[in-house]
Amino acid sequence: MSIENKLRRCIQSIISEGTTPEEHVTMTGMVIPFGCEECIDDIHLRIADASMQRDRCSRGSTDRSSLNGVLAMLRRLLRAANKRQF
Repeated sequence: MSIENKLRRCIQSIISEGTTPEEHVTMTGMVIPFGCEECIDDIHLRIADASMQRDRCSRGSTDRSSLNGVLAMLRRLLRAANKRQF
């Protein structure tokens, strides 16, 4: 492995450590490792719940816009969790 590849891996690990949490708190309050199967299932449930709430809001409302932001954040979190899945 070249020095350049080693450096890239080192930088990627530093970046990933700073952007994703090490622990995840489920909706029931349990603290679990970020990226485990239970974490991913919990994020899916949160996305489903937020989508249902958003769909009940009228189009163009501030509540709907706010929930769209929450959904975007949850989807980013889900992508990060899937990358770290054990």
